[in-house]
Amino acid sequence: MRGKFQTFIFLEGEQSFWLDEKFFHIDAGHGAARRPKALTFTLGRDTDIRLLKGTDTPLNKVSITSPLEWMDQMEITTSERSSEVVDFMNGHLNHLVWEPGPDVIGIAEQISLPPRWLTEDLLPLYRSARGLDIMVSVCRRLTTEVFTDPHPVPLSTRAHMERVREFLLDRLHQDLQIGEIARETGTSIRSLQRKFRDCFGETVFEFVRNARLERAREALMRDQVSISEAATVAGYTSPAAFSTAFKNRFGEIPRRLKSFHAPGVHAE
Repeated sequence: MRGKFQTFIFLEGEQSFWLDEKFFHIDAGHGAARRPKALTFTLGRDTDIRLLKGTDTPLNKVSITSPLEWMDQMEITTSERSSEVVDFMNGHLNHLVWEPGPDVIGIAEQISLPPRWLTEDLLPLYRSARGLDIMVSVCRRLTTEVFTDPHPVPLSTRAHMERVREFLLDRLHQDLQIGEIARETGTSIRSLQRKFRDCFGETVFEFVRNARLERAREALMRDQVSISEAATVAGYTSPAAFSTAFKNRFGEIPRRLKSFHAPGVHAE
């Protein structure tokens, strides 16, 4: 593999591989237990890649690749370039394993399963646009979390917030209140809000809203539930409000998604 700046978004499954002398094992889980992972890395020269034998479970991975000269190609002046991103790209096998939020996961799923109404000539443009959205998130992550944060989140805090996230995912069907979440997870409201955003780049209820929409999308595709049922899964009492939020999140209305995933109709 030649020099490049690359990000893998593992939506489901696991993979082990070597890049030159560096070993990677990424496990995003499966089914209801999946926890998407992301790997961003720089290859500064020709690199050997060796894939280890995979498992029998499906692997769903999205790859966003750009040349190391992408800032030149986009005519970004030297003064406008993030020094942290530039430093990251200047080192061979610089890498970061990180957990994408619902925003990045949603974009990756749009790339993996684009709207069926897209014509062949528009599909590359659509995927490139979604890929640029992820590139923005990657550069923001590199800038704000990897290098410049003078107070990195302690491992104990991150572990605690991971437990909070698990708590939320287990109770997405409930009427969640910030006071109850703080009390049940052993923290104060103010501390919970600050630490959760520090760890995941979004508020508690941004995470809850996006996670509910993801579950509603999965219910539409896999279980063929009605639009009203999907709205309930997402926590909306109004199907119209749900459709608006769904389109803002995934780029298409739920009725269109449901019609393209009806029995007998298969994705291309």
